[in-house]
Amino acid sequence: MRLLVKEEVPTPESLQSLFQMSRTLTFISRLHLVDNDPIAVGYSHFPAFPHELSWEETEKEPTWVLLEKATQHHISRSDIAIRLAFADKGLVDVLGTDKNAPLFLLERTSWFENGQCAENSRFFIRPERYEFIFEQQLK
Repeated sequence: MRLLVKEEVPTPESLQSLFQMSRTLTFISRLHLVDNDPIAVGYSHFPAFPHELSWEETEKEPTWVLLEKATQHHISRSDIAIRLAFADKGLVDVLGTDKNAPLFLLERTSWFENGQCAENSRFFIRPERYEFIFEQQLK
């Protein structure tokens, strides 16, 4: 992964219902690479302080590892939705794809064991380099 942005931002209006107690959130943007080719870009918001997370560890560690380390709380569940999106100018520049190229949009909201929202992330993924595999265990 290559960290593109790490900053504290006012809580976006669209996320205020998830992060009711947070006036500001940490925002990170990371580019995911395979063989130095961009396959996805992720945009994450979470209620942790950016100064607690170094640039180096934010670039290397998955979001859930960063959050559990910074908050000392365990993430117990994630809700994931996947749908079709199309590359706009910003995504064309970051992912090196054509304008309006089809992309997977994976949206994830993760929750701490205490029921508080841990993070909200959006990943724009080039479909030609990615495969989703789901495993279901029945009890």
